[in-house]
Formats: sequence, C-alpha cells, structure tokens
Amino acid sequence: MDTIDLDIVNLLKKKEENYKVLINLRKQYKDLEEDCYTTYQKDKLNNNKKKDINPIKYKLEEIELELTLLLKSYFNKDKNKKTYLPGEMWNSY
Repeated sequence: MDTIDLDIVNLLKKKEENYKVLINLRKQYKDLEEDCYTTYQKDKLNNNKKKDINPIKYKLEEIELELTLLLKSYFNKDKNKKTYLPGEMWNSY
C-alpha cells in the first residue's frame, strides 16, 4: 500500500474512534439530562456537556480536513487532469 493509502486508512480509524466517543458521550448526557430537575442542574449539565463534546467535534473537523487534503492529493496523481472534490466545483450563478 502507498503511504497516502495508509494515511487515509489511519485517519478513517481515528474518525471512527472519535465518533464512537461522541456517540457514547451524547448517550450519557441524554440519560443525565432526564434526571435533572432544576434549571441550575440543567445549566451545569449543559456547560459540562459543551466542555466534553466540543473538543471531540474540533478533532473530527481536523480529521475531516486532513482527509480531504489527502484524498485530493491521492486523486490528483495525474497532474494533467484536474480533479474536483465536492464543494470545490465552481458555480457560475
């Protein structure tokens, strides 16, 4: 396998792991939210939720950007043919 192939596979594994953590955290916070009775408890829970979930979202964004760049370089091996990724297509309207 090419090094780009390995990098893509590794990034996909990291992405999978982060999504698993994110899903588990959301499940935990949903269960905790059902046990909250006061506004203070809900506010405190929301603050903790943001502190735990936001860093994972940022990691996922970074992984997504790295993956996009790697895929672009992978598909642009033929330099004569321009390859567009989704979102890069120029819209004349």
